[in-house]
Amino acid sequence: VDDAGEAPRVRLAAGRALAALDLPPEARAAIARRSRIEPFGAVRDVLLEASAPGPSPLARGNEVLSFRIDVRSVSRGILVDVGTPDGAWRRLRALPSGEVFVPGVPGGVAEVRLGVEDD
Repeated sequence: VDDAGEAPRVRLAAGRALAALDLPPEARAAIARRSRIEPFGAVRDVLLEASAPGPSPLARGNEVLSFRIDVRSVSRGILVDVGTPDGAWRRLRALPSGEVFVPGVPGGVAEVRLGVEDD
């Protein structure tokens, strides 16, 4: 995958996922080093946010619900509606790898509805 294609979108999605996690200082330092060589501004901004000390503004609470969808033959992505324990629903897009992170929701059982966007 070249930088003109899928790679920046993958790095952007990964950066957003990292920004939503409560990372240890050594992980934040590694992300800060990577941000200094990132050629794409949007990705660089997200990496800088992920490397900032303290809790992320994207995360609420200390827990993250995460799961992975087995992704095959989907070109644009998977929309995921996640029912949270408080009865609210959140719409998220799975990462290209199929992983989904829901900050502020404890790990465990969740109701998940999938929608596929295809070209």
